[in-house]
Amino acid sequence: MSGKQRLGLFGSVIAAIAVVALTVFALHHWTPAAWRGKPPGQQDAVHFHPQQTGPLAGTKPGNILLKHPHKPDAAEIARWQGQLASEFHRVADIYAQMAKFPTYSVPVTPQSIKQFHYNQYFPVTIPLDTPDGHVQIKVLLQQLHFQKGDPIVGVASVSGKAAATVSLDSVSILSDKNHVLYNSSLGQPDKGKDYALVVDPPAGSTSDWPSELLLRVSGSAGDHTVAAVAPFFYDDPIGTVSDVGDASIDGPNLVIPVTLDLDGDGYYAVSGDLYSTNGQPLVHLETKAQLSKFDNNTELKAHRAALQETGNAGPYVLKDLMIRKLPDKPGDRTLFGPMNPKSFPVQGFPFDHYSQQPWVDPMTKARLEFLRSAQPG
Repeated sequence: MSGKQRLGLFGSVIAAIAVVALTVFALHHWTPAAWRGKPPGQQDAVHFHPQQTGPLAGTKPGNILLKHPHKPDAAEIARWQGQLASEFHRVADIYAQMAKFPTYSVPVTPQSIKQFHYNQYFPVTIPLDTPDGHVQIKVLLQQLHFQKGDPIVGVASVSGKAAATVSLDSVSILSDKNHVLYNSSLGQPDKGKDYALVVDPPAGSTSDWPSELLLRVSGSAGDHTVAAVAPFFYDDPIGTVSDVGDASIDGPNLVIPVTLDLDGDGYYAVSGDLYSTNGQPLVHLETKAQLSKFDNNTELKAHRAALQETGNAGPYVLKDLMIRKLPDKPGDRTLFGPMNPKSFPVQGFPFDHYSQQPWVDPMTKARLEFLRSAQPG
């Protein structure tokens, strides 16, 4: 989990707790003095006496009557306070678990690892009504961000009652103003009505293309035209991970040297995932550094606490390597390199070879202490 994600979660839970705390405070303090000490149902009515001017002129005092809502008794307030205390403890326990690991080295599961695949694409599904019935065209690209010079790869599929009547025959690249930049034909689908998308414009023809583009697949359903459009980004190349060195131990960390092939200078994030040799995801790794074409070496680190949490001392496999070029100034977009398809072996070491000092972050510790010590009432 990144620092922003941790901060966001912390802010959300504090906001929720604050709402409950204010409710308890309001129940306990924001009541008319005439009500305090009286049981529910026996409070005095609160009367408002408007000035005898304007549209209310001539009304008699007491004609406007507002009753204050029910004031809970001491037992009800105590119950709210108990719930708030329980929530503080629950959130503190969650945060304590998070705080055991540095943001550069986070244990993952097959489910949670997906949140760290930053360049994943979520399919676009277009429902269509044809003379023969309802169909859906789904477009799923390999990733959201492509580098210019690389083919745009994905799959288009047709499903629904009238899927057999639909035939897709072309794929186009459009600008955000719907200008056709490139067009090519589609091959035949497989038996499941899936069409392979591989759009590979000629080298040099894409240099003046905008970054934000649309991919359109089109065809026919009988005498009617059908189409589906999916957005993606097409940016200038930033580089790739080219090599991984031998791992070693440095204090509490397993250090993995990484070499990049970069197209320019900048502030980069490098990420990857450690797997067991049988394919189980174990730890997500991430680092950030100022790099250039010539200063292109950095390190990924796996903290002993994260490795030990998985119960796997290695050897490992490092996969899912990718780089991101972070914004140079406000308003710039993050640029994404492709995910390296290669796997790299990583040596493991017994856990007692590492420094046994636990991970401690002062800010995280302070937040946890606040959650542990805060009590309602």
